[in-house]
Amino acid sequence: MPFIAQPQIQHQLLQTIEQGRLAHANLFWGNAGTGKLAMALWIAQTLNCSQHTDKGACGTCESCQKTAKLIHPDVTWILPTYKSETEKKRTSEDFTPEIRAFLLEHHFYPSYAQWVDTLDAYNKQTAITVEDIRQLKQKMSLASFEGKFKVVILWHAEKMRTEAANAFLKLLEEPPTNTIFILTAPSPEQVLPTIQSRCQSTFFPPLSDETIANYLIDFHKIENITAHKAAFLAQGNINEAIRLIEQDTHIFDEITQNWLRACYAVKMSEIQNISDTIAKLSREAQKNFLVYLLHILRNAMIAHYEVEKLLFVPDTMKEFVLKFGKTLSPQTFEELYNTLNQAMEYVNRNINSKILYMTLSVRMAKILDKSKKIK
Repeated sequence: MPFIAQPQIQHQLLQTIEQGRLAHANLFWGNAGTGKLAMALWIAQTLNCSQHTDKGACGTCESCQKTAKLIHPDVTWILPTYKSETEKKRTSEDFTPEIRAFLLEHHFYPSYAQWVDTLDAYNKQTAITVEDIRQLKQKMSLASFEGKFKVVILWHAEKMRTEAANAFLKLLEEPPTNTIFILTAPSPEQVLPTIQSRCQSTFFPPLSDETIANYLIDFHKIENITAHKAAFLAQGNINEAIRLIEQDTHIFDEITQNWLRACYAVKMSEIQNISDTIAKLSREAQKNFLVYLLHILRNAMIAHYEVEKLLFVPDTMKEFVLKFGKTLSPQTFEELYNTLNQAMEYVNRNINSKILYMTLSVRMAKILDKSKKIK
């Protein structure tokens, strides 16, 4: 059974299932790590469970076990994939082993970046293609193999290309009998309006710190204090909490300190050298570095408000974070944070890394220099 982080939503959905009112098309939307995919799996289990309980799926019958292992013939998973110019047209079905391993490894709380990493597709365009939908139509034309319902789960439905979205729309307009579609997306606005209008929309809010901490303690055997610190910093995202605990970031400590100090002092020669060093990292390492830097900034903000007990940084970074946090204003933190988040969006694009990090460094230097003048 997946960990259900949204019990209130689960209860509401269970009521609609028991009353026979579950919509044939459902859109689960919200930030990553809030339980959309785990809930979709639970619905697939509940609809075909042979030993239904007052909480829905029993989790132990053959149907539930097959669904949890992603081998149930009546449950279809569609994830964005890629193809190269020299390859035949490929669909999610061609990536079945990778999809199963990926979702099981991350306990149905994955991030899109992790999926791109699994596919090694940083310089490739991932999407749900019209071939996916055509193949799905053929599958939906067949009778159920084992269960009463056929369930189709489309992860990141906003990745559907226009042709795929139009083909999928036709499928929603004339849905096959006893077929349930569950789409997930960061927000409804990113999904084609005509598809969105045909779906029952359910928002998945950020998770509470307590929910995330309990998950880390129960499922990952994380020590209590560490679990609560990670939960506090994860901002409602289970996946981010796990990443904070697992990531070995000591290799970024020196470059983080040197870069922030150089930007603060506006030492252009040092800024140039450090920018070049970062640009030479692999694209994945660059992204991990920026994520780590955002994490350090969040902790510096905590240090600014002198809540030292909530710091979650390596011992090698603690003194630096405490000092750096006391030199900046909340407004400066916000500007730096927004600037780094914007840079994150460019990392996966074909942008010259040297130009990207030099431009980023200059912007950060201006923000930090302005903060000194305000004082």
